[in-house]
Amino acid sequence: MAGVGRWFRRPAPVVSSDPLRMKAIHPDYHHDAVVTCSCGSQFTTGSTLTALRTEVCSVCHPFFTGEQRIVDTGGQVERFRRRAEKAAARA
Repeated sequence: MAGVGRWFRRPAPVVSSDPLRMKAIHPDYHHDAVVTCSCGSQFTTGSTLTALRTEVCSVCHPFFTGEQRIVDTGGQVERFRRRAEKAAARA
């Protein structure tokens, strides 16, 4: 295997003016993208989109507010509580 390096040559590297980005394949980056939450708060961030919409942000999320809120979809929480009461009554 000593002679392998003599006949194998690597291709020359491509030299570019911006080595971290290839041209014409990356989306534009906006440093002032506006994020709007469903609670009404707005803040700016960097994104490839100019405007973003979100349902929960740090202003209204229970983890940050310290408020416990249960989102009941289809009455599942109420059904669970009724079953738990029945089980506690039997025991």
